[in-house]
Amino acid sequence: MSIKYLVEEKLIPDDGSKKIIENFYSKTDDKTLDLLIYPDVHYKKGARVVNGMLTASETSIYPAMLGVANCGFTFGIIENVSIDSRTKLEQTFKEYSKILKAYNYTEVYSNDEIYKIFYNYLDKFYTDTKYKELFEFIGINSIEDLKNSVKDIFNNKHIEIAGKTLGTLGGGNHFFELQYVEESYDDQYKEGDIIFILHSDSISVGDKINLLFSNLSELDHLAGVKGNLKKILHRIKQMQYFTLKNGLFFKEPKEILNLLYSQDDFRTIDANTKTGKTLVKAFFLSTVFGDMNRDMILKNYEKIAKDIFGDIKINIIASHSHDSLMVEKNNDKIKIVQRNGVQCIVNDQTFILPGALGTESYLMSNPNNESTYYSSNHGVGRFLDKHVAKKEFNNENTEEELKKRNMKLYRVGKGNISEQNPNAFKDVFAVTEMMKKENLGGRLAKLRPICSMKG
Repeated sequence: MSIKYLVEEKLIPDDGSKKIIENFYSKTDDKTLDLLIYPDVHYKKGARVVNGMLTASETSIYPAMLGVANCGFTFGIIENVSIDSRTKLEQTFKEYSKILKAYNYTEVYSNDEIYKIFYNYLDKFYTDTKYKELFEFIGINSIEDLKNSVKDIFNNKHIEIAGKTLGTLGGGNHFFELQYVEESYDDQYKEGDIIFILHSDSISVGDKINLLFSNLSELDHLAGVKGNLKKILHRIKQMQYFTLKNGLFFKEPKEILNLLYSQDDFRTIDANTKTGKTLVKAFFLSTVFGDMNRDMILKNYEKIAKDIFGDIKINIIASHSHDSLMVEKNNDKIKIVQRNGVQCIVNDQTFILPGALGTESYLMSNPNNESTYYSSNHGVGRFLDKHVAKKEFNNENTEEELKKRNMKLYRVGKGNISEQNPNAFKDVFAVTEMMKKENLGGRLAKLRPICSMKG
């Protein structure tokens, strides 16, 4: 059992993060646990663990570490265009934001269409070597096994939700941005290149699946009769799922009760049980929707960009999740690896480090560091949590701040933009210096934002 801080004290905010980390570590009796803390570490109100935290165990799944499956970044370069066309680039976002803003969450894709798209993605995921150990662990021996397992996890309502939300940005800190290369430190990028960054998750599917496997502590913020009613309805859905859908309650009642009803923040589920393996499978299948969604957003955006520019092409460099439950081989041992606000960058030579809204970002080189589980921080991290930032700043002064930074903002949702005020975040350059020191990544290019689309 070990704990490793990949960040110095000066970059750990005074928000209770250190106490939560030490409490987590002191209460676990898992002798195989590796606990790693990354430079973007910070506390999120209501969470049982901190962002910027990785756990790796030979035996245990930590439910408190589960987020919404495949919340992550897809990034790349837009070919045949440069910063010289800034006005037209802003126009593409203006036109696309109108479409997303008018989205009314009615059925766009039928269940049959969703299944068809989903199965095509399963073909791609099945051949991805980073999932080799995961498939072996849950007993998937062929693509047919993988496809047959889908209806064990999802019901028709999950697929209907996908049909209404595929291609949407979502809320919170999700965004779609265009940035340009301000400084290049590598020959593969040149100043003026246009880089896109898309941050979203597994749409509503991952959220619904996550709640099914939860003790519903995520709903503790809901008070009064309405809050209690919502919890009761979720409890009914859970019991239907684990009795009628897969029968796990009858096979492993103790594990299911521990998963759903234990109030121990740091409880574990044995990964080798049927419950544990079903949880791994459910999280993986939900993960697929993250890639589906980001690809659909980019496909729809490219149509608009081509109407405005003509000869333009979206070239994806990579896509990395920062909320994941994986089975991986590390130092010749099979480990259950959970990342909460930590990017899994294995197999790719480049990853993205977004700054705060309106600040610089960086393209980073992958050091392929096995000791950090081929992982890196997913951003710069906060000094002020969202609920604190909303007290310190307001929408007006935040938007004024972005104007000073010469960045256009397009709102497509009802989220409170003040929580994304750049002054609530850590300094980007200082974080990249820490990453260099801890062998988490090196700077390839410095980016400046042109425009951002926010949920």
